[in-house]
Amino acid sequence: MVRLRTEKLACGYGAKLVLRDVELEVGEGELLAVLGPNGAGKTTLLRTIARLLRPVSGRVLVDGADLWTIDLGRAARLVSYMPPPPPQGFNITVREFLQAMRAPFTGWAPSDGNVDRALRLLELEGFDERRVDELSSGELQRVLVASVIAREAPLMVLDEPTAHLDLKYQVRVLSVIKREAAARGGAAVISLHDARLAATFADKVALLAEGSVRAYGPPSRVLREEVLSRVYGVRILVKEDPELGFIAVPEAPERT
Repeated sequence: MVRLRTEKLACGYGAKLVLRDVELEVGEGELLAVLGPNGAGKTTLLRTIARLLRPVSGRVLVDGADLWTIDLGRAARLVSYMPPPPPQGFNITVREFLQAMRAPFTGWAPSDGNVDRALRLLELEGFDERRVDELSSGELQRVLVASVIAREAPLMVLDEPTAHLDLKYQVRVLSVIKREAAARGGAAVISLHDARLAATFADKVALLAEGSVRAYGPPSRVLREEVLSRVYGVRILVKEDPELGFIAVPEAPERT
């Protein structure tokens, strides 16, 4: 079953077109990683897929429904987007924040098992009564990811879910997202900067540059030296190590 399909999608802000002719398809249980240089349009694409930014043209279909022809309540049940961090001084606990993110589904039920489960999956047990503005950047990032997991929408959309996280929690967060997509028969779309993580966790990769999708498909087809080097404008060396797995690093400059 196809969970997400974009058709001739063009994204932008007013008269400024950022992306054009984006055609992607994410099936049941799949994770799509969106990569590309800074300013390539990763966040713009994710916001358009999540119905936070109206397409310039084209369509976003989730479970066959055009997100811009259905009511907002139904759209909120189809797509869960990772929220931005709340402002400093926002006097709310972690549990209250996660319950608020579930409001379209369950309201403010104080004994919400889905919230407890999301906290457990992100190793945040005991954080439920902590104030959000007292958390470290890494702890807050895991809370933001937990808000997506707690929603249980078929399509999860997360913009840089591994930001501010150490290596342990980068792996933990992406493992949880991938397992949840598979377990619930849903799908996930995430943006990343690390090609190594995309190669490890993604079923498909979309590589953005210069206003369009420059490469799309399984990681083995997209994450190749010639493709990455052309898109990022620097020589990229790709190695497959039997112990470390996929490694992509820029070629070191010659010493003078």
